[in-house]
Amino acid sequence: MKKLLTLVLALCLLCSVAVTATGSAEAGQKVFHTYLTEDTPTLNGQNSVQSNVNTPAAYCGATLYRAVPDEDGMNFHYIGEIASDLPEEVSENVWRIALRPEACWANGDPINADTFIYSFKTGLDPQLANQMADFISDQDITILNAKEYSKQTAEAPVAWEDVGIKKIDDYTLEIVTDGEVSQTSVCSHFTTRAVVPLYEPLYEECMNEDRTASTYGSSVDTWMSCGPYKLDSSVYGSVQTYVRNENYWMPELFNYDAVEVRIIPEMNARVELWEQGGLDYVIGSVHLITVPGITPTCIDDLWYIDGPRYEPYDEGLRRFFGGDIRRAVRAYFDQQNAMLVRNRPDIVGHPDKIVMHNRGRYFSEDEPWYRSLALETIHLIKELGLICEINTRGLYKGRHADYYPGKWLIREMKPLHIPVIVSTDAHAPEDLLHTEGAYEYLREIAYPEVLLTI
Repeated sequence: MKKLLTLVLALCLLCSVAVTATGSAEAGQKVFHTYLTEDTPTLNGQNSVQSNVNTPAAYCGATLYRAVPDEDGMNFHYIGEIASDLPEEVSENVWRIALRPEACWANGDPINADTFIYSFKTGLDPQLANQMADFISDQDITILNAKEYSKQTAEAPVAWEDVGIKKIDDYTLEIVTDGEVSQTSVCSHFTTRAVVPLYEPLYEECMNEDRTASTYGSSVDTWMSCGPYKLDSSVYGSVQTYVRNENYWMPELFNYDAVEVRIIPEMNARVELWEQGGLDYVIGSVHLITVPGITPTCIDDLWYIDGPRYEPYDEGLRRFFGGDIRRAVRAYFDQQNAMLVRNRPDIVGHPDKIVMHNRGRYFSEDEPWYRSLALETIHLIKELGLICEINTRGLYKGRHADYYPGKWLIREMKPLHIPVIVSTDAHAPEDLLHTEGAYEYLREIAYPEVLLTI
């Protein structure tokens, strides 16, 4: 198993559960091999909340800005990708974004201001109700009236002309924000899959008659690449292959000639790949809870404890457990413990994630019954010889007031000499800096085994 710096791994384009870093020469090419646990439901980054859509979007899509590593590899900065330069604040809350005239689709068609006006207006269209509309309207910045436009009703209409997205000329956009924001926040906002532009001719061709849905991105033939790679082939449930896009304007940023993404849904097959040296590490964590007594047939049969909103947590607690928080929390820890014994991941991710949407409402972490369940998992981690993640994402996202695991659990882990590794649980490169004092805290309590590499 290769020993790679955690930061370097995080700066790569990685899948969310485990990573491969087995670049190899195939027919004289450098090929990057990775995998997904399930195939992408669509290539249209505007209309799926599933994280695996990030993979084709990151390789085969382009956005206004892209985060790239600094020369020493220890940090990152933003550069214009489709934008020709960083955004400029021309007056209070008004930002100008100049576009590269050379930016184009994989077929050579130009990408210009009209492309983005169409893409953003479509992404926010209340009739289409795209799943990622909020990532356009108010992810890192709040664009004036964008959310109001996407959520409008017949009783409270909002005109597109009132939204803070304007075309100044063929290669200049203007963004008006609802409040003061930083240049970094503007850059970050325009890096997600939700803002990868849409290829208008194909999107319109795939639109239904009443303009409430489009099948754009449902297949290779109904989607257009514009990034460093283009989607060469896709066998559903098997493999996606990306090859270099000869029309991409910054090829020097990318080292591989091709990318191969295998779809490996079966855990034993992924473990076999890992055991054969195809994976650097595996992180095991729980986000969806199987309800005792219910055989799940779809995702709606599972209790979802993650995500930015607490309502699904509350709804699942009522629906599946009749509001019995002790039974629900035990189901979480029982499932997590079973996963650790069965799969033996290298790293245990956020082992007390169940507390995030609790927010002190249903139980206290000081209650003996809760502490008993959490400590059972900690002792199991010790018994299995696993690494425990110190996850900071809840702190910097404002969803939790502590690390995962919490400080009280970290203190319990200290005499057990469970090795830990700090993780920001980064969903974007800019998240990597949010260690939120974790290293300082571990030094303060003289934690004995803090890993920087695995």
